[in-house]
Amino acid sequence: MTSQIFYGSETDGPFKPLDEATWLPQRAYTDEAVYEAELRSIFLKHWVGVFHHTALPKVGDFRTMTIAGRPLLFVRDQKRDIRCYLNICRHRGMAVAQGRGNCKGFVCPYHTWAYDLDGRVVATPQHDGSWAKGDVRLSEVKVDALLGYIFINFDPHAAPLSARLGGVADELAVWGNADLELLFEKIYVCRFNWKLMWENAIEAYHLLGTHRESLSEFTPVDMAYATIPQDATNYGILHTGYKGAGLNAFGAQSRTASLIPNLPAWAAKEARHYTMWPSTQMSTGAESLNGFFILPGNSIDECQVVWSMAVSRAAKEHPDYAGYKAEQMAFADLIMKEDSVPCEQIEQTYRGCGDWKPGPYALTEKMCWYFHRWYLDKIGAH
Repeated sequence: MTSQIFYGSETDGPFKPLDEATWLPQRAYTDEAVYEAELRSIFLKHWVGVFHHTALPKVGDFRTMTIAGRPLLFVRDQKRDIRCYLNICRHRGMAVAQGRGNCKGFVCPYHTWAYDLDGRVVATPQHDGSWAKGDVRLSEVKVDALLGYIFINFDPHAAPLSARLGGVADELAVWGNADLELLFEKIYVCRFNWKLMWENAIEAYHLLGTHRESLSEFTPVDMAYATIPQDATNYGILHTGYKGAGLNAFGAQSRTASLIPNLPAWAAKEARHYTMWPSTQMSTGAESLNGFFILPGNSIDECQVVWSMAVSRAAKEHPDYAGYKAEQMAFADLIMKEDSVPCEQIEQTYRGCGDWKPGPYALTEKMCWYFHRWYLDKIGAH
Protein backbone atom coordinates (compact mmCIF):
# COMPACT_ATOMS: atom_id res chain seq x y z
CA MET A 1 0.00 0.00 0.00
CA THR A 2 1.31 3.45 -0.90
CA SER A 3 1.43 5.79 2.09
CA GLN A 4 -0.17 9.24 1.95
CA ILE A 5 2.59 10.67 4.12
CA PHE A 6 5.76 8.95 2.88
CA TYR A 7 6.97 8.89 -0.69
CA GLY A 8 8.04 6.05 -2.93
CA SER A 9 10.82 4.00 -1.38
CA GLU A 10 11.33 6.44 1.52
CA THR A 11 10.40 3.83 4.15
CA ASP A 12 11.88 0.72 2.54
CA GLY A 13 15.00 0.84 4.74
CA PRO A 14 13.61 -0.82 7.92
CA PHE A 15 12.03 -3.65 5.91
CA LYS A 16 15.34 -4.93 4.63
CA PRO A 17 17.24 -7.68 6.51
CA LEU A 18 18.83 -6.31 9.66
CA ASP A 19 22.38 -6.26 8.26
CA GLU A 20 21.16 -4.22 5.27
CA ALA A 21 18.38 -2.19 6.90
CA THR A 22 18.45 1.56 7.47
CA TRP A 23 16.67 3.85 9.95
CA LEU A 24 13.41 5.76 9.60
CA PRO A 25 13.59 8.80 7.33
CA GLN A 26 14.16 12.20 8.89
CA ARG A 27 10.61 13.36 8.12
CA ALA A 28 9.24 10.73 10.51
CA TYR A 29 10.38 13.05 13.31
CA THR A 30 9.57 16.47 11.86
CA ASP A 31 6.54 16.28 9.56
CA GLU A 32 3.22 17.31 11.12
CA ALA A 33 1.33 15.00 8.77
CA VAL A 34 3.33 12.06 10.12
CA TYR A 35 2.53 13.08 13.69
CA GLU A 36 -1.19 13.31 12.93
CA ALA A 37 -1.03 9.83 11.40
CA GLU A 38 0.69 8.53 14.55
CA LEU A 39 -2.02 9.94 16.78
CA ARG A 40 -4.82 8.67 14.57
CA SER A 41 -3.49 5.20 13.80
CA ILE A 42 -1.37 4.38 16.83
CA PHE A 43 -2.09 6.37 20.00
CA LEU A 44 -5.85 6.46 19.54
CA LYS A 45 -6.05 2.72 18.82
CA HIS A 46 -3.43 0.93 20.92
CA TRP A 47 -2.94 0.35 24.65
CA VAL A 48 -0.61 2.86 26.30
CA GLY A 49 0.76 2.57 29.86
CA VAL A 50 0.40 5.63 32.09
CA PHE A 51 1.11 5.00 35.81
CA HIS A 52 1.12 2.48 38.69
CA HIS A 53 -2.28 1.92 40.25
CA THR A 54 -1.03 2.75 43.76
CA ALA A 55 -0.51 6.34 42.63
CA LEU A 56 -4.25 6.59 43.38
CA PRO A 57 -4.51 4.50 46.57
CA LYS A 58 -7.82 5.72 48.09
CA VAL A 59 -11.40 6.04 46.89
CA GLY A 60 -11.83 9.52 45.45
CA ASP A 61 -8.12 9.99 44.63
CA PHE A 62 -7.78 11.64 41.22
CA ARG A 63 -5.19 13.04 38.85
CA THR A 64 -5.31 14.85 35.53
CA MET A 65 -3.03 14.24 32.56
CA THR A 66 -2.85 15.29 28.93
CA ILE A 67 -1.93 12.55 26.48
CA ALA A 68 -1.79 13.01 22.71
CA GLY A 69 -3.52 16.36 23.18
CA ARG A 70 -6.46 14.77 25.03
CA PRO A 71 -7.20 16.09 28.55
CA LEU A 72 -7.81 13.13 30.87
CA LEU A 73 -9.14 12.65 34.38
CA PHE A 74 -8.28 9.48 36.32
CA VAL A 75 -10.10 8.61 39.55
CA ARG A 76 -10.51 5.63 41.88
CA ASP A 77 -14.27 5.09 42.19
CA GLN A 78 -16.42 3.74 45.01
CA LYS A 79 -15.78 0.16 43.88
CA ARG A 80 -12.03 0.92 44.06
CA ASP A 81 -11.66 0.63 40.29
CA ILE A 82 -9.61 3.22 38.43
CA ARG A 83 -11.64 5.03 35.78
CA CYS A 84 -10.53 7.43 33.07
CA TYR A 85 -12.69 10.20 31.64
CA LEU A 86 -12.12 12.95 29.15
CA ASN A 87 -11.60 15.96 31.40
CA ILE A 88 -14.25 17.89 29.50
CA CYS A 89 -17.55 19.07 30.99
CA ARG A 90 -20.51 17.81 28.96
CA HIS A 91 -22.12 21.25 29.16
CA ARG A 92 -19.59 23.57 27.51
CA GLY A 93 -16.26 21.75 27.44
CA MET A 94 -14.51 23.21 30.49
CA ALA A 95 -12.08 21.01 32.46
CA VAL A 96 -13.89 19.67 35.52
CA ALA A 97 -10.71 19.01 37.55
CA GLN A 98 -7.14 20.25 37.84
CA GLY A 99 -4.00 18.60 39.17
CA ARG A 100 -4.32 15.92 41.84
CA GLY A 101 -6.31 15.42 45.00
CA ASN A 102 -9.12 13.55 46.68
CA CYS A 103 -12.82 14.30 46.39
CA LYS A 104 -16.33 12.86 46.52
CA GLY A 105 -17.16 14.20 43.07
CA PHE A 106 -16.27 16.91 40.58
CA VAL A 107 -17.77 20.34 40.05
CA CYS A 108 -17.07 22.24 36.85
CA PRO A 109 -15.83 25.71 37.87
CA TYR A 110 -17.54 27.38 34.90
CA HIS A 111 -21.28 26.73 35.50
CA THR A 112 -20.98 24.35 38.50
CA TRP A 113 -22.32 21.24 36.81
CA ALA A 114 -21.47 18.37 39.14
CA TYR A 115 -20.37 14.76 38.50
CA ASP A 116 -19.98 11.77 40.81
CA LEU A 117 -16.98 9.42 40.77
CA ASP A 118 -18.75 7.28 38.15
CA GLY A 119 -18.78 10.27 35.81
CA ARG A 120 -22.55 10.83 36.03
CA VAL A 121 -24.04 14.31 35.94
CA VAL A 122 -25.68 14.78 39.37
CA ALA A 123 -26.40 18.52 39.40
CA THR A 124 -27.26 20.96 36.62
CA PRO A 125 -28.12 24.36 38.15
CA GLN A 126 -31.09 26.07 36.48
CA HIS A 127 -31.53 23.10 34.15
CA ASP A 128 -34.02 20.43 35.18
CA GLY A 129 -34.37 18.47 31.95
CA SER A 130 -33.14 15.02 30.97
CA TRP A 131 -29.53 16.09 31.48
CA ALA A 132 -30.10 16.21 35.22
CA LYS A 133 -31.40 12.62 35.58
CA GLY A 134 -28.04 10.90 35.81
CA ASP A 135 -28.16 9.50 32.29
CA VAL A 136 -25.45 11.82 31.01
CA ARG A 137 -21.84 11.04 31.85
CA LEU A 138 -18.37 12.27 31.23
CA SER A 139 -16.99 10.56 28.13
CA GLU A 140 -15.06 7.50 29.30
CA VAL A 141 -11.77 6.05 28.07
CA LYS A 142 -11.07 2.31 28.32
CA VAL A 143 -8.82 1.29 31.22
CA ASP A 144 -7.05 -1.99 31.86
CA ALA A 145 -4.15 -3.07 34.06
CA LEU A 146 -1.03 -5.16 33.63
CA LEU A 147 1.18 -6.13 36.57
CA GLY A 148 -0.22 -3.26 38.61
CA TYR A 149 0.30 -0.63 35.91
CA ILE A 150 -2.65 1.22 34.39
CA PHE A 151 -3.12 1.34 30.61
CA ILE A 152 -5.62 3.30 28.52
CA ASN A 153 -7.05 2.87 25.04
CA PHE A 154 -9.10 5.54 23.26
CA ASP A 155 -10.68 2.91 21.00
CA PRO A 156 -13.94 1.74 22.67
CA HIS A 157 -13.81 -1.47 20.61
CA ALA A 158 -10.23 -2.39 21.50
CA ALA A 159 -9.59 -5.97 22.59
CA PRO A 160 -8.62 -6.44 26.26
CA LEU A 161 -5.02 -5.80 27.16
CA SER A 162 -4.52 -9.48 27.97
CA ALA A 163 -5.26 -10.35 24.33
CA ARG A 164 -2.27 -8.26 23.26
CA LEU A 165 0.14 -8.60 26.16
CA GLY A 166 -0.85 -11.72 28.03
CA GLY A 167 2.59 -13.18 27.45
CA VAL A 168 4.16 -10.37 29.47
CA ALA A 169 1.85 -11.08 32.42
CA ASP A 170 2.73 -14.77 32.29
CA GLU A 171 6.47 -14.20 32.12
CA LEU A 172 6.45 -11.62 34.92
CA ALA A 173 3.90 -13.35 37.15
CA VAL A 174 6.29 -13.30 40.12
CA TRP A 175 6.35 -9.50 40.03
CA GLY A 176 2.60 -9.37 39.39
CA ASN A 177 1.88 -11.49 42.46
CA ALA A 178 4.22 -9.56 44.73
CA ASP A 179 1.72 -6.82 45.73
CA LEU A 180 4.04 -3.99 44.85
CA GLU A 181 3.42 -0.32 45.53
CA LEU A 182 4.81 2.89 44.14
CA LEU A 183 8.19 3.98 45.47
CA PHE A 184 8.34 7.04 43.24
CA GLU A 185 6.95 8.54 40.07
CA LYS A 186 8.87 11.14 38.09
CA ILE A 187 7.34 13.02 35.16
CA TYR A 188 9.70 14.68 32.70
CA VAL A 189 8.45 17.11 30.04
CA CYS A 190 10.75 16.94 27.03
CA ARG A 191 11.07 19.20 24.00
CA PHE A 192 11.70 16.60 21.33
CA ASN A 193 9.78 14.02 19.33
CA TRP A 194 8.57 11.05 21.38
CA LYS A 195 10.25 8.49 19.12
CA LEU A 196 13.71 9.84 19.94
CA MET A 197 13.38 8.91 23.60
CA TRP A 198 11.56 5.67 22.82
CA GLU A 199 14.26 4.48 20.43
CA ASN A 200 16.86 5.44 23.01
CA ALA A 201 15.04 3.41 25.68
CA ILE A 202 14.80 0.21 23.68
CA GLU A 203 18.42 -0.19 22.58
CA ALA A 204 21.57 -0.85 24.61
CA TYR A 205 24.05 0.52 22.08
CA HIS A 206 24.05 3.98 23.68
CA LEU A 207 25.43 2.57 26.94
CA LEU A 208 28.84 2.90 25.31
CA GLY A 209 28.64 6.67 25.17
CA THR A 210 25.64 8.18 26.93
CA HIS A 211 25.92 6.02 30.07
CA ARG A 212 29.60 5.13 29.97
CA GLU A 213 30.06 6.19 33.62
CA SER A 214 26.62 5.54 35.11
CA LEU A 215 25.63 2.18 33.61
CA SER A 216 28.04 0.61 31.15
CA GLU A 217 30.37 -0.78 33.81
CA PHE A 218 27.52 -2.69 35.45
CA THR A 219 25.47 -3.65 32.39
CA PRO A 220 28.05 -3.88 29.57
CA VAL A 221 26.75 -3.41 26.07
CA ASP A 222 28.42 -6.62 24.89
CA MET A 223 26.13 -8.58 27.24
CA ALA A 224 22.95 -7.03 25.80
CA TYR A 225 20.68 -8.59 23.19
CA ALA A 226 17.05 -8.49 22.05
CA THR A 227 14.48 -11.24 21.59
CA ILE A 228 10.95 -11.41 20.23
CA PRO A 229 8.90 -14.21 21.85
CA GLN A 230 7.28 -16.62 19.44
CA ASP A 231 3.97 -15.28 18.09
CA ALA A 232 4.45 -12.03 20.04
CA THR A 233 3.87 -9.19 17.56
CA ASN A 234 3.16 -6.51 20.16
CA TYR A 235 6.28 -6.61 22.32
CA GLY A 236 9.90 -7.64 22.53
CA ILE A 237 12.46 -8.05 25.30
CA LEU A 238 15.73 -6.19 25.68
CA HIS A 239 18.11 -8.19 27.88
CA THR A 240 20.88 -6.33 29.72
CA GLY A 241 23.23 -8.69 31.54
CA TYR A 242 24.80 -7.84 34.89
CA LYS A 243 28.55 -7.78 35.27
CA GLY A 244 28.59 -9.43 38.67
CA ALA A 245 25.72 -10.53 40.88
CA GLY A 246 23.01 -8.91 42.94
CA LEU A 247 22.65 -5.74 40.88
CA ASN A 248 19.27 -4.14 40.29
CA ALA A 249 17.96 -3.05 36.92
CA PHE A 250 19.53 0.39 36.89
CA GLY A 251 23.08 0.12 38.17
CA ALA A 252 24.89 -0.22 41.46
CA GLN A 253 23.15 1.98 44.01
CA SER A 254 24.47 1.51 47.51
CA ARG A 255 21.12 0.90 49.19
CA THR A 256 18.76 -2.05 48.64
CA ALA A 257 15.19 -2.91 49.62
CA SER A 258 13.34 -6.15 50.30
CA LEU A 259 13.86 -8.59 47.44
CA ILE A 260 10.85 -10.00 45.64
CA PRO A 261 10.44 -13.66 46.64
CA ASN A 262 10.60 -16.63 44.26
CA LEU A 263 12.43 -14.78 41.50
CA PRO A 264 13.31 -16.79 38.39
CA ALA A 265 16.97 -17.75 38.08
CA TRP A 266 17.58 -15.30 35.23
CA ALA A 267 16.73 -12.31 37.47
CA ALA A 268 20.13 -12.61 39.19
CA LYS A 269 21.92 -12.48 35.86
CA GLU A 270 20.11 -9.79 33.87
CA ALA A 271 17.42 -7.18 33.74
CA ARG A 272 14.69 -7.72 31.18
CA HIS A 273 13.07 -4.69 29.63
CA TYR A 274 9.67 -5.68 28.26
CA THR A 275 9.20 -3.34 25.35
CA MET A 276 5.53 -2.97 24.44
CA TRP A 277 4.50 -1.11 21.30
CA PRO A 278 3.97 1.73 20.88
CA SER A 279 5.71 3.32 23.91
CA THR A 280 5.56 1.32 27.15
CA GLN A 281 8.48 -0.43 28.81
CA MET A 282 8.59 -2.46 32.02
CA SER A 283 11.94 -3.37 33.49
CA THR A 284 12.68 -6.01 36.11
CA GLY A 285 14.79 -5.60 39.21
CA ALA A 286 15.44 -7.97 42.08
CA GLU A 287 13.34 -5.69 44.30
CA SER A 288 11.27 -3.76 41.75
CA LEU A 289 9.23 -3.54 38.61
CA ASN A 290 9.84 -0.29 36.78
CA GLY A 291 7.45 1.38 34.36
CA PHE A 292 8.78 3.72 31.69
CA PHE A 293 6.01 5.39 29.71
CA ILE A 294 6.65 7.77 26.81
CA LEU A 295 3.57 9.82 25.97
CA PRO A 296 3.16 12.15 22.99
CA GLY A 297 2.64 15.78 23.91
CA ASN A 298 0.55 18.55 22.41
CA SER A 299 2.89 18.91 19.44
CA ILE A 300 5.27 16.84 17.34
CA ASP A 301 8.31 18.13 19.23
CA GLU A 302 7.03 17.52 22.76
CA CYS A 303 6.59 14.42 24.90
CA GLN A 304 6.23 13.35 28.51
CA VAL A 305 8.24 10.60 30.12
CA VAL A 306 6.66 8.97 33.17
CA TRP A 307 9.12 6.88 35.19
CA SER A 308 7.54 4.79 37.97
CA MET A 309 9.27 2.38 40.30
CA ALA A 310 7.17 -0.12 42.26
CA VAL A 311 8.67 -2.11 45.14
CA SER A 312 7.56 -4.48 47.87
CA ARG A 313 5.34 -2.89 50.53
CA ALA A 314 7.80 -4.30 53.07
CA ALA A 315 10.38 -1.82 51.77
CA LYS A 316 8.78 0.90 53.90
CA GLU A 317 9.81 -1.00 57.00
CA HIS A 318 13.47 -0.77 56.06
CA PRO A 319 15.33 1.55 58.49
CA ASP A 320 16.92 3.41 55.58
CA TYR A 321 13.79 3.60 53.41
CA ALA A 322 14.05 7.38 52.97
CA GLY A 323 17.67 7.09 51.84
CA TYR A 324 16.84 4.25 49.48
CA LYS A 325 13.99 6.23 47.89
CA ALA A 326 16.09 9.37 47.55
CA GLU A 327 18.92 7.45 45.90
CA GLN A 328 16.61 5.76 43.40
CA MET A 329 14.99 9.08 42.48
CA ALA A 330 18.36 10.76 42.05
CA PHE A 331 19.50 7.91 39.82
CA ALA A 332 16.40 8.28 37.64
CA ASP A 333 17.16 12.00 37.29
CA LEU A 334 20.75 11.22 36.30
CA ILE A 335 19.77 8.68 33.65
CA MET A 336 17.08 10.97 32.22
CA LYS A 337 19.52 13.88 32.08
CA GLU A 338 22.04 11.75 30.24
CA ASP A 339 19.43 10.40 27.82
CA SER A 340 17.89 13.80 27.11
CA VAL A 341 21.12 15.36 25.83
CA PRO A 342 21.36 13.31 22.58
CA CYS A 343 17.59 13.46 22.06
CA GLU A 344 17.64 17.25 22.28
CA GLN A 345 20.61 17.53 19.93
CA ILE A 346 19.14 15.12 17.39
CA GLU A 347 15.88 17.10 17.47
CA GLN A 348 17.84 20.26 16.64
CA THR A 349 19.71 18.49 13.85
CA TYR A 350 16.57 17.07 12.26
CA ARG A 351 14.80 20.42 12.40
CA GLY A 352 17.81 22.54 11.50
CA CYS A 353 18.98 20.79 8.34
CA GLY A 354 17.77 18.20 5.89
CA ASP A 355 21.15 16.64 5.20
CA TRP A 356 20.99 13.59 7.46
CA LYS A 357 20.46 10.29 5.65
CA PRO A 358 19.23 7.19 7.49
CA GLY A 359 22.04 5.08 8.88
CA PRO A 360 22.28 1.34 9.65
CA TYR A 361 21.21 -0.57 12.75
CA ALA A 362 23.81 -1.99 15.12
CA LEU A 363 23.10 -5.44 16.52
CA THR A 364 22.15 -3.93 19.88
CA GLU A 365 19.65 -1.69 18.07
CA LYS A 366 17.69 -4.71 16.88
CA MET A 367 14.68 -3.76 19.00
CA CYS A 368 14.47 -0.45 17.12
CA TRP A 369 14.41 -2.41 13.87
CA TYR A 370 11.47 -4.48 15.16
CA PHE A 371 9.68 -1.35 16.35
CA HIS A 372 10.16 0.58 13.10
CA ARG A 373 8.62 -2.24 11.08
CA TRP A 374 5.63 -2.39 13.45
CA TYR A 375 5.30 1.40 13.44
CA LEU A 376 5.35 1.77 9.64
CA ASP A 377 2.85 -1.03 9.26
CA LYS A 378 0.41 0.58 11.70
CA ILE A 379 0.47 3.99 10.05
CA GLY A 380 0.06 2.38 6.63
CA ALA A 381 3.50 3.27 5.32
CA HIS A 382 4.41 -0.08 3.82
